[in-house]
Amino acid sequence: MKTLLTFLLFLVAFEFVEAQTNERLKNVNKKEISFVESGNKWTSVKKFAAGKLDSSNWILYDPSNSGLPGTHVYALAIDESGNKWFGVYNEGLVKFDGTNWTVYNTANSGISDNDIYSIAIDENGYIWAATYGGGLAMFNGTEWFSYGDANTGIFQLDYLYKIIIDESGNKWIGGYPGLVKYDGIDFTELTEDSVYYFTGYDIALDSIGNIWVATTAGGVAKYNGENWTYYNTTNSGIPHNMTYAILVDDSGYVWVATHSGLAKFNGTDWTIYGQDNSGLPVSSVTSIIIDNYGNKWFGTWGGGLVKFDGENWTVYNASNSGLPSENIRKIRTDEYGNKWLATDVGVIVFNENGLNAVDDESDNSAVSEFTLFQNYPNPFNPTTTITYVIARSEATRQSTEFSANTNNSTVRLGRSHAPLRSARNDGAVQVSLKIYDALGREVATLVNAKQSPGKYSVQFDAAELPSGVYFYTLRAGNFVQTRKMILMK
Repeated sequence: MKTLLTFLLFLVAFEFVEAQTNERLKNVNKKEISFVESGNKWTSVKKFAAGKLDSSNWILYDPSNSGLPGTHVYALAIDESGNKWFGVYNEGLVKFDGTNWTVYNTANSGISDNDIYSIAIDENGYIWAATYGGGLAMFNGTEWFSYGDANTGIFQLDYLYKIIIDESGNKWIGGYPGLVKYDGIDFTELTEDSVYYFTGYDIALDSIGNIWVATTAGGVAKYNGENWTYYNTTNSGIPHNMTYAILVDDSGYVWVATHSGLAKFNGTDWTIYGQDNSGLPVSSVTSIIIDNYGNKWFGTWGGGLVKFDGENWTVYNASNSGLPSENIRKIRTDEYGNKWLATDVGVIVFNENGLNAVDDESDNSAVSEFTLFQNYPNPFNPTTTITYVIARSEATRQSTEFSANTNNSTVRLGRSHAPLRSARNDGAVQVSLKIYDALGREVATLVNAKQSPGKYSVQFDAAELPSGVYFYTLRAGNFVQTRKMILMK
């Protein structure tokens, strides 16, 4: 409640200072703040290939328009560089860097199997893939390593569904052996075969060290490091023993996607969400994620994508949106808030607020409009990412007329139809990206350099600034655009 009231006060404060800010932003202090002198922590600017900035909220990548070798995508992961990794049924592992698609399969690499159900990425950037038939595969960027029945002594380790990595670097592996831990030296099978056998399909870790396992036919199993606890339809409120996904939220609640709806467990009681008492369009829930705002997103089989904000349910399906398939296996969220969906028709990218920084093989020379995107996340604490597009020199710039749109938190400065002039043949222009407080005072400079046409992303770290409303302004040649963001500590 305190956080909500603080947020509302920020919005009221913004309305109060907005009129004053308009004039101050037109006459801001011209003093530049260097990266060293500011004392703030900035990361380097990341450039993207100019991409498919679809005017709608949806993009579909399939074999007809991308390097995907097949349509049935079972696994999805995003590394720290923003590369997307996909496991495609019977086609191997696929990497998409925003421009290029690279396929790794048994014919062209050392990967142990082409059927990949789960992908995890460790602190070194190494790729770990749980395969169904080839055990655990690891790729360090140069070489492949495989771990299975033959070289680990774990029976049926060849048949895996899930891998996650904890903060200590331990690999937790689910599959036919139930649950297996790999600490970098030893593989340890943790399932109590003599008491209760299960196949691990998904795994989640809670804040006190418990390992939660969604099983294919035995409900949910919890391992506390010594003992197992089992929750199924005969001894708990879970609605079905066939479970597809499991997640623990920040409050410690365990969310379970089952074949008969969604279950939430608070450690004592089960709350069941089904078609009869919630906005779920179908019973079969296949995947769960939580975005930066605390919203739960559920993939379903046959019902599309579902958002739950704690009170309201929003369903995106083929009849009411641009979703091309209602069969969703996995969901992941990138740094811009885009949802990447692994489906039976390929990879779908979605953002309810409009797609942001989704890139393809388009040439940078095709960029025709300057754009400053809304930062993400917003509100933020303490870091957020700002993305912008530098257009080719033939493009016209935005207006000199000031307008404010409080619905999308956008403030714009300037409109003119004079073409930009570049001092370089490649269309490079002088670019600055600066941060201002609500009084119009400059507090940071993120970019001050000549940049060629293309898409760029820079992270802003406001750890040393107080909570409040801030503005960020992009200047590129004669183009000027400002947006609002809220720092909430």
